[in-house]
Amino acid sequence: MSSTTRVPLLTQAIEEGVVDLVGINEVKFLEFRRPAPREILSLGARGLSACSIIVVASDKAAIVAHIGPNIPDSTQQDSFLRLAHSKMDELETKYRERVHLFSNSSQTYVIYATFQRVQTSPEQVDIFRERLNTFGLRMIKESSYERSPASLMNKNRPEGTVWVVRPDPNRPTVVYVEDKIVSPASAGKIAAVGSSSSQSMAESPAATLGAGAVESSRQAQLANIPLQQARARRDQLISQGQSPAQAIAALQSTLAKMLNISEAEAYAELRVDNVAGYGRGTAPEAASGEETGRGGRRAEIDTVRIHQAKARRDQLVALGMTRQQAIAQLQKVLAQMLDISEAQASALLQ
Repeated sequence: MSSTTRVPLLTQAIEEGVVDLVGINEVKFLEFRRPAPREILSLGARGLSACSIIVVASDKAAIVAHIGPNIPDSTQQDSFLRLAHSKMDELETKYRERVHLFSNSSQTYVIYATFQRVQTSPEQVDIFRERLNTFGLRMIKESSYERSPASLMNKNRPEGTVWVVRPDPNRPTVVYVEDKIVSPASAGKIAAVGSSSSQSMAESPAATLGAGAVESSRQAQLANIPLQQARARRDQLISQGQSPAQAIAALQSTLAKMLNISEAEAYAELRVDNVAGYGRGTAPEAASGEETGRGGRRAEIDTVRIHQAKARRDQLVALGMTRQQAIAQLQKVLAQMLDISEAQASALLQ
């Protein structure tokens, strides 16, 4: 057995000539047929950087959409939203034209980039979820790949791979993200598709990577326990008269240490949007019901929302936007949340 570093699965498939690569802002369809020598048997995408991937897969066919974070060189503040809708229109057309190949057991995946565990394109992801629901695809599995700080500094180092493959007629379609299985697949070796060799594409990738996926799921479940406890404590403090900002400030440092995340990330997990009854555009009433109490609580909520918007602004700048582009993208939403003009929201975000 060779001791050399294992070649990534998608790279092997490319070298074998058995994968059709989906370029940025492309949507491709593939029907799986009984393997013939050198036949294209899979769809893949690489160098995702900050892109998102939508996969609709059955044991008969797959559709893969590779969607960029924005329209290149666009100066319109809503171009990233229009791009998301445009690509979902293409996906819907391909899906409805071949809906007979996608049964009730089909799997749907939304795969997106994160930076420091935070989604890089949350507005687009919301559109993906909403549009998939309108197609009747409501069982959606979400997965992510983490962008490293090095990828932000070096634009020639894009990260992220997705590979969708039907290994053979007796096995289900498998979806890999960064060589990790995210689809419901049986453990075992995945043979090198299209190859006459019996050598596997990796040393038991399904077994090894499947175990990693199970461990990641277990860790996520464990991490959710202190998060739920912290949110419950936050709600308790608010019910006792503390403002949302005060309650979050009292808890975010401890939660950050428990989950091994930054205080900014802990703040986001505890933000006021997660408080029961704090709807968008509405302010919770103080326990006393006094008008002054309601006004004070509303001011606290608005302050939290402004902090959230500024944190999102800084994140967009870190991902390559100019400060003004980030502000232009955020000011409309902030204006709606605070019931102010966009000019006022822009001034708050400066």
